[in-house]
Amino acid sequence: MRRSLSLCVGSLLLAAGIGSVRALAVECSYVAPLENELAAALDPQPADSPADALKIKSFKAESAPRRPEPVAFASAGGTPRLDVDGFFDELNAKLRASVAGFTMQLRRDGSPIRNKSWQWARRPNDNSLAWQNTQSMHIASISKLITAMAIVKLLDEKKISHDARIADYLPAHWTVGPNVKQITFANLLTHKSGFLWREDGAGSDAFCEDISYSDYRFMKSRVAKGVSSLGHFCYANMNFGLQRILIPIINGDIDRDAAVSDQEWDNKTFDAYGRYMARTIFAPAHVTKATLARPSNNALAYNFPPTAPGWSTGKLACLAGAAGWNMSVEDVLDIMGTFRRGNTIMSETAAQKLLNDGFGIDGITPVRNGNLYSKTGYWYRMDEDGERIYQMEQSVAVFLPDGMEMAVFANSRVASPGRLLISLVESVYRRHVSLN
Repeated sequence: MRRSLSLCVGSLLLAAGIGSVRALAVECSYVAPLENELAAALDPQPADSPADALKIKSFKAESAPRRPEPVAFASAGGTPRLDVDGFFDELNAKLRASVAGFTMQLRRDGSPIRNKSWQWARRPNDNSLAWQNTQSMHIASISKLITAMAIVKLLDEKKISHDARIADYLPAHWTVGPNVKQITFANLLTHKSGFLWREDGAGSDAFCEDISYSDYRFMKSRVAKGVSSLGHFCYANMNFGLQRILIPIINGDIDRDAAVSDQEWDNKTFDAYGRYMARTIFAPAHVTKATLARPSNNALAYNFPPTAPGWSTGKLACLAGAAGWNMSVEDVLDIMGTFRRGNTIMSETAAQKLLNDGFGIDGITPVRNGNLYSKTGYWYRMDEDGERIYQMEQSVAVFLPDGMEMAVFANSRVASPGRLLISLVESVYRRHVSLN
């Protein structure tokens, strides 16, 4: 049996979608990515790649990644411009040589300027679905970016500061452990809440726990346990899982003093979160098929080269807020464009501030013509020995300079040179920005 960590949380809920809302069990046939294994599971990066380009989610304290501030490269003798054809053509060639299949689209000012799909979302022995921009896949942690848009919109509308403390909006019956009362919304949105950060008695062996859970009961128990190191970067799904609890309380969908069971709290907050996302994020972007219920025709994850039947990442609804959304490349880009320039989800100024503040993204990467604001998502299972990534699905969403956005889905690991999809996209992009 392949190495996995399973979790099931059962209860009947509602999954939000535009035009229809259907019953869904909040449960996880959950294969948890064991993040501390990711560095060993992928091949070493080339020497010219930045040390933190893999966006590793688990690390020793002394090697915690630092998010660079937005900067512009000084240039002389011309204006830095992207060679769109060169960038897209090289990325296409590298992906064809390195993944089981992919689909990608590049847009400028909301309009597609390049498209490419290759090979199978579900291979012939798995009912034959060719990749296309409308093909649905579990977008994993890109869900965090979308949740960030939703909670920032809500906080701004309610005139609640991003630096307000979350404890005032948690369920009143939860036990609030040490230092939790100091955690702010901004801390959650940048993974600096201190949740899952551990230190020994002397503080010499500090690290980020390798736990991907963010179901209701787990989050409640961790809030009761408290935090010891507020402000340390520690990538944790529960930072965004908590937001699917906070959004319904702030929005008035459930009273924080409600005297109902934990299961009912789980049900009601999940339902209200999904409905809020449908109304405030998906509807303005005209996204109609986003769902927390895994579609039967979703893409499958494969090894590379693909030699085995595809693997379904299963039911991940209990990770709502942090992961779990299923949608297409076109859906992701519709949301990104509407958020960035539509002035319906929020103003263009507020959208840019969200990105500059690093809310819901992995990092800000300075390039010669501006900054890349990126969010990556991945879900995988290990080989039988638990030493290598076996089957994997990856998604990338990048806000590029010059009014461009890009989304890429691939349904395997990037086998050569053995890095995550985001690292490949960013490195190819850099090579094709030059002075005109």
